[in-house]
Amino acid sequence: MTDARETREFEGRIAWVSGAASGIGLETARLLARGGARLALVDINGEGAERVAAGLREAGAQARAWQVDLTDAAAVERTVEAVAQAFGGLHLAVNNAGVSGARVPLAQQPLDDWHRVVNTNMHAVFYAMKYQIPHLLQAPGGGAMVNLASVLSQVASAQSPAYTAAKHAVVGMTRSAAIAYAPQ
Repeated sequence: MTDARETREFEGRIAWVSGAASGIGLETARLLARGGARLALVDINGEGAERVAAGLREAGAQARAWQVDLTDAAAVERTVEAVAQAFGGLHLAVNNAGVSGARVPLAQQPLDDWHRVVNTNMHAVFYAMKYQIPHLLQAPGGGAMVNLASVLSQVASAQSPAYTAAKHAVVGMTRSAAIAYAPQ
């Protein structure tokens, strides 16, 4: 089986990866870099994103970091535009950033935690999609988007009501966008 290192399948593609400072976002950025993508690494942890970008540049990739609070719609819009301006477009979007929140039953869910989890895991994905889609539609050769959810997007947990609700919403938004934009 070939992989991105061997095929350079992302050569010339510009990729947005949120939550890129650690975990799945970091590994996704590494994979895309090995495949030849130019990377916009987006994270609320600006120092972490810059550290990842520097490491990828040392390995020969083109990568830049953006510190962004993805729960701020205007900041997301500005950042998507800045990425498109800096790289000349956007071909791939990986919306991965998320938080888990308090592990409590619904009636004990603190309101501030509910809002933080829903804003980060649902609203931030909506904002990213809203501003990324026009660029993906213009991408020569087509664009692609991956929105990460969780097993809790398909089942429920008695101890994670906000996270479960937000991840279910991500799947619903993604399906809706796929129906609307896939033909394009």
